[in-house]
Amino acid sequence: MDEIKFESLEERYHKMLRQTISVSKEDLNENENTLICKSYELWSEKLDDLKIANDNVNRLNIELANYKAMYRNRDERRDIDSDESKNLY
Repeated sequence: MDEIKFESLEERYHKMLRQTISVSKEDLNENENTLICKSYELWSEKLDDLKIANDNVNRLNIELANYKAMYRNRDERRDIDSDESKNLY
């Protein structure tokens, strides 16, 4: 039975860069491999930063929706209280 091998994100990144510059894995020298590894680290850090920023945007959108709902409910209660007080007179 054939074993299924999944490539890590880092392996896929390395493969993509090698294909972009049309070089095989064996033809890369140590400096080129180091550059590819360092560029992956930088890219990965920026990707993590984007994920954190996206999570913050989602959190703020939820907070904003909650505030809007809270104030809308407060205004609706105020309108109901106002209508009830008019009916008393």
